[in-house]
Order: sequence, then C-alpha cells, then structure tokens
Amino acid sequence: MKHMAFVQAEVGRHLRSKIVALGDVILRKQRIYLDVNYWTHLADALDGKPRHPDYSRLLSILKTRVDSDNSICVVGDDTLLELFKRKDLSKRLLLARTMDRLSAGTVIQHSFERAELEISEFLCNIEKEKPCSPPAHLVWRRPCYFLGDIFPIPGSQISPQDAALLSKAYLDYSWDQSFENIVEKLGSKSPPPSNWDSTADFINAANMEHQIEVGNFDDLFLKEADGVLDAISFDAAHRRVRDDVTGATTVSGALGVCRAF
Repeated sequence: MKHMAFVQAEVGRHLRSKIVALGDVILRKQRIYLDVNYWTHLADALDGKPRHPDYSRLLSILKTRVDSDNSICVVGDDTLLELFKRKDLSKRLLLARTMDRLSAGTVIQHSFERAELEISEFLCNIEKEKPCSPPAHLVWRRPCYFLGDIFPIPGSQISPQDAALLSKAYLDYSWDQSFENIVEKLGSKSPPPSNWDSTADFINAANMEHQIEVGNFDDLFLKEADGVLDAISFDAAHRRVRDDVTGATTVSGALGVCRAF
C-alpha cells in the first residue's frame, strides 16, 4: 500500500504540472465551442468535400486562428461520442484528424469530472480564508486522458522510485498521443452497440413519473442539484483525498509543484 501511495503521489504531481502548463496555454486563447454538426461539416471540408462553400471558408478562418495561437475549437463529450459512434474507420479517422487540427491537440474534461472539480474547488473556497483559483485552469487535457486521469502503477517487484519513473514515462508518452493516433490504435473495431432510443424513452418516462413532485423552478433546480451531488459525491470526495496526497489541492499549489519539476 505504501508503494502504491508513493507512486500515485509522485505521478500525480507530475500529471498536475502538465495540466497546469496546458491550462496556462489554453486560457490565453479564445475558446470556440462547436456543436457536433459543425465538426461533421468541417471534417467534410477538410476532406475536400464540403456540403456548402461556407464550410470551406469557415474551416480556413479557424485554421488560421489556430495556427496563429489565437484560438482553439473545444472538443467535448458530444464530439467524442460522435467520434466513437462512427462505424466507418475512414470517417472516424477524418473526424479525428479534424479535431487534432482545430483543437491544437486538446480536449476538455468530460462533464462528470468537471462537476467533481467545481464542487471540490467550491468546498476549498469555503474552507480557506483566501479563495482558490478558478477551476477553469484545470479542465484541459490531451486526448488520451478524455476518460479520466489514469496511469499504470507497476507492482512491488521493483522499487517505488523505479515504478514512479516508469509511470511518468508512460504518462509522457500517452500525453503526446493525438486523436488520430488513438483511433488508429483502436483500428476497425466497431463501437459497442447502444440503444439510444430505449435510453431516451426510459428517461422521459421517469421525468413524467416524477413531474408532479416539481412545484416551481426553484424546487426543480434544487432537486436537480441534489441529484448531481448524489451521483458524484463519492468521486468528489475521492478527488479531495487524491489531491491532498499529491500535495496540490488548488491551482496555486499546483503551480508550486510545476516549478519543482
């Protein structure tokens, strides 16, 4: 257990320094949020087959802004879902290439991890006399980490110092992987089947069943907030423990770690 705790702390600080450095870069740029339809149309334009000339013009403008370090197009949950829903490998690779081109090789954390971070930072603000830095600094990742901050921890057969070095080396390698690299490594494997219609029907039926419980907007808001907190409370608590172990619970603390590397 001590072996694992040591490696997690060492690699956690290393990862945190990368996150902060990336956040420094991203927050100096304009962030452009595109819906899935725009990403699809821009991918067609990148392939030389635009559905309308306007998409080619838009692609040219965005490429110029990204190349000049003025902007990035933010890749989020919906775009990633569309990427891995595509059964045709060539179309998946084309969308991945478009995402690499316009996002400068970055992705925003998925919504559950962002919620955990916001709650953790909110609690930190309450506990401390001085407010913590805004969580917007810590939500940016490289493509390989869009499902979470996960890295392998070698077993106790080697020293904790060597295990930490190996984990850091893996982190450095995976941090540089592009969307296209990830899709290529997955190959032509089809995404797992999903019955989105039945999921939508289930959610709508549940909403109708509990509709009578909602009296006004304030009640609805509080119930929604309570549901979110209930869903992610354990993960938010785990984040606090993990950040305490790595010794960097705020952006300011992380910046100190960053300077140490």
